[in-house]
Amino acid sequence: MTEEMGYPNFKLAMKAIREGRLDFYHEKSKTMKGNDFAQKILMWLADSTLDWPLTDEQKRKHHTCRLYRRGYGEIVEAFNMLAVPEEAYKHLPENEWLEAYTELVKSRRRTAESRIRDAFRRMTERGLLTCIQNPVKGRNYGAYMLLLGDDAENNEILDYNRACLLEMYKAHVYEPVTRRAEPEDDATNPWIEIDNNDDSVWGL
Repeated sequence: MTEEMGYPNFKLAMKAIREGRLDFYHEKSKTMKGNDFAQKILMWLADSTLDWPLTDEQKRKHHTCRLYRRGYGEIVEAFNMLAVPEEAYKHLPENEWLEAYTELVKSRRRTAESRIRDAFRRMTERGLLTCIQNPVKGRNYGAYMLLLGDDAENNEILDYNRACLLEMYKAHVYEPVTRRAEPEDDATNPWIEIDNNDDSVWGL
């Protein structure tokens, strides 16, 4: 974590967790419990994104704030979600264990991405995250903004991030999309329509 990244965000994320914003009612125990994985993802996102307010230099360079754009893959790696214990495959014959290991990793990746999608969905439902740019296969992983401030601050950051993404679009870093993303969308969904000739579909 750099000096400019994560610490104020992290404190705000912890405050949201202490306030129970990711708690749920556990039917079996008849108690309220925290969603541990969603809480971890929230803290990691807070730690991995720039704080607000940005410096003049960061604004000049159109750095985004509280905005995650690097996809599920980086989260999978950060949480070591593909680790496979040797005992799960090393007992097999040498000509079989590599294939078994490969299949186990694929299965773990599907499970990991499903868990991350669910965490993003829960944070969105609780007003802690919003998608401001659709993921488009082969172009970008989408843009998900943390909502850690009050309404006025969140709206100010949202307007700023939209302006930054628009500048990136104009510089051909991103392509516009024709609808808002849903939390379950990811970069593997190829069907989001593109219209490169219409700025109004940018959706920001």
